Amino acid sequence: MAGFRLDRDRLPDVGQWQLASTSRRFTVDHQGDRVVLQADDSGIHITTIDQAVKNAQAICARYIKPGVSVVDELIRERREEAARE
Repeated sequence: MAGFRLDRDRLPDVGQWQLASTSRRFTVDHQGDRVVLQADDSGIHITTIDQAVKNAQAICARYIKPGVSVVDELIRERREEAARE
């Protein structure tokens, strides 16, 4: 895998942990980039905001019917809801 890096560290007793500087430089291309930290059963995942948006779009794309505008569908649903009130 291109660009793969593995670092090991020990979690301190105080409950806070700082990512090693070598990993920070590798993980985030530019200082100040915003990232998403996600913890699950397999570990902690660090993803850039741009990649998190792309992942969310890919998940949503599985549920969008071809040729259907989700914006138009939302507007239609809102209008129907308003008409019922």
